[in-house]
Amino acid sequence: MKINLGSGYRNIDNHINIDIRESVKPDVVADLSVGFPFKSDSIEEVRAHDFLEHVPLGKTIGVIEEIFRVLKPGGFFDHSTPSTDGRGAFMDPTHLSFWNINSWLYFCNQSWNIYNIKARFGIIKLEDKVMDEALNIIHTQGLMYAIKESAVMKSWLEIDGWFLVDEGNALMYLAKGKDCLEIGSYKGRSTVALASVANSVFAVDTFKASGDGQVQMSDFTTLDEFLSNTKDFNNVEYGAGRSQDILPSIDRKFDLVFIDGMHSYEQVKLDIELCWDLVRDDGFFAFHDYAHPPANRAIVEIFDKKKLSSMYDLAWFKKSDGRMK
Repeated sequence: MKINLGSGYRNIDNHINIDIRESVKPDVVADLSVGFPFKSDSIEEVRAHDFLEHVPLGKTIGVIEEIFRVLKPGGFFDHSTPSTDGRGAFMDPTHLSFWNINSWLYFCNQSWNIYNIKARFGIIKLEDKVMDEALNIIHTQGLMYAIKESAVMKSWLEIDGWFLVDEGNALMYLAKGKDCLEIGSYKGRSTVALASVANSVFAVDTFKASGDGQVQMSDFTTLDEFLSNTKDFNNVEYGAGRSQDILPSIDRKFDLVFIDGMHSYEQVKLDIELCWDLVRDDGFFAFHDYAHPPANRAIVEIFDKKKLSSMYDLAWFKKSDGRMK
């Protein structure tokens, strides 16, 4: 379930649209400053665009805590709010509270939680965006996730690998409800993160890695652990072998390809080329170890680095932001 806070006249499909005004015909009429009419851990995503600035001072922390309460573990919080770094925060006489990018330190950085706030979010994206240059209107826009313990999060975090919590949650956001292709699975850490939210995952790996995952042995080294770690997910298929041997035989399309195999320039470029026609035109390419120089070189030859989105060493692009030469 997804909810859209302060929907106004902009009701969004596939969301429960909530507003305090009955006249705008929301799905639910509620004063959210006094509480949310939803059970704890029941919401997959909260959208709050042009909403928080209408929450009265003195009730802002309570509203953020309510957002956190209703979100499922790892649930997403998508917000856009006029920033005090522009005039938009102050020019509207209906605005009751005031925000900027530093306001989120209190909810995302434990060292700043000096008010015992009962909400903690991880950041996938947090940035300022100029909405109207002439009027000097700037919005702080964020995509975050609720940091709560869950069986799913523990399961993939307990698997051996190099994938960080924030990277995993960003990838899970991209993969939600999608058909995914993974190149480089190792023992299944990222595979399980994908499978926990995706419609399907096809994982490709030699399963012969040792050491740092970049050394290949003659016999299987990780296949048994991969199968054990993914056995509870009926949406996972796998191919044991090199990507150049397996991918040409695949005859279906994917919404997301996650490339985290061998990091040489030649192999990363080859993996992109092999996957290109397998990804739908509106799909995404994601890469781990994006900052690794040989891998980075191959990626930026094909994708416009100005269109990059990233979380630590995870980077992703829309397929439309790339061009095969």
